Amino acid sequence: MDRSLVAAAPVPYWLDSPERPTPRPALKTAVSCDLAVVGGGFSGLWTALLAKETDPDREVVLVEGGRLGWAASGRNGGFCEASLTHGEANGRAHFPDEYETLERLGKTVPILSIDPFDRFQPGPLNPQGNYSAYLSNVVQNGFGHVCMALSAFSFDAATVVSNTAGVLVLDGDHHYSSVSRDLSLYLPKIAVGGFLFIDDYGPYYPDVVRAVDEVFSNNSEFKIHAKSYFVIAERVRKPGKAPREGRRVLSSRHLKK
Repeated sequence: MDRSLVAAAPVPYWLDSPERPTPRPALKTAVSCDLAVVGGGFSGLWTALLAKETDPDREVVLVEGGRLGWAASGRNGGFCEASLTHGEANGRAHFPDEYETLERLGKTVPILSIDPFDRFQPGPLNPQGNYSAYLSNVVQNGFGHVCMALSAFSFDAATVVSNTAGVLVLDGDHHYSSVSRDLSLYLPKIAVGGFLFIDDYGPYYPDVVRAVDEVFSNNSEFKIHAKSYFVIAERVRKPGKAPREGRRVLSSRHLKK
């Protein structure tokens, strides 16, 4: 075995090639740009590439401490570990100050709070939130261990929300198209026996009323418990499952020709 590996190099096969580009000169001076990408792995490279494709005039600078694609992106290995830090020992060794937060983020949290916060431009129907202030209130009131605030738009965050949500509160963009989209994305995620709360169902927000009424006017999957300034709906049937028809009892004479 040792003799057969004598000429081998500890380099991934697809990087051990004469076609691999030569390293670019190190950045030694200050530069200005529209977008700076730190890290030349696959994520960084695609980010820079897509940014230029979207706007060719955008100045994009990508910086990498080693060589492009040399780290995990170029290796033929990986981890199978239910941890953001590849295990507790590794996490505490490399991220001693952040480990408790990283460990919490790697687990399913009882409450996931989604809002674009400061990324959103406020308007007459939608005020702007403040992420730092919200997070501070969550921690000060003792909910830091059970509530994770995710700064994202609802349509982007839908993919990370569990499909077995027990309680879901919708209080987002109040325009008709946005309310309809949120309902279509999140209704299937509520488990049977789970509840949906929809805020601002009233005369001040006619788009909310319109979208909600359209969805629940003929929806046998949910039972409406309240419909005043807010709506409370309980899922009573799995998505797409039609209610069972009543059974018919036939006597033997019905079977005779």
